[in-house]
Amino acid sequence: MTSSLSQALDQFAQQLTVLHQQSRQANPDGRHLQALFLTTQQQFQAFLALVEQTELTTAVEVPLRSLQTEVNRHLRLLGMDVAFLQAARQPQTVQQRQAQMGDRIRTLEQFCQGLQQTLAQEKP
Repeated sequence: MTSSLSQALDQFAQQLTVLHQQSRQANPDGRHLQALFLTTQQQFQAFLALVEQTELTTAVEVPLRSLQTEVNRHLRLLGMDVAFLQAARQPQTVQQRQAQMGDRIRTLEQFCQGLQQTLAQEKP
């Protein structure tokens, strides 16, 4: 069952990568970024649904919950970053918002790695 968790987490990480690539473009399309963000959020929700269906040991479940909380928090903040980027009109502001999004996505990618390492501790 943990292989399906790993697959769902991999899909979330891949979606983060796509969002990151699109957010770095010279003139990012705000609506496209919003759609990509929503897909990213849905990927994480799918992962959370699988976690709820999976019996995990306490040694894995406790750190997993902590990391999930942080990912949820950063996803909410990323959603705000996307909205602010959409509203930005000045090139300098767009660049600042893109940099903020990049930082937030890199943080989320680090949390993904932490989630993957935590899941790897679960015995098959």
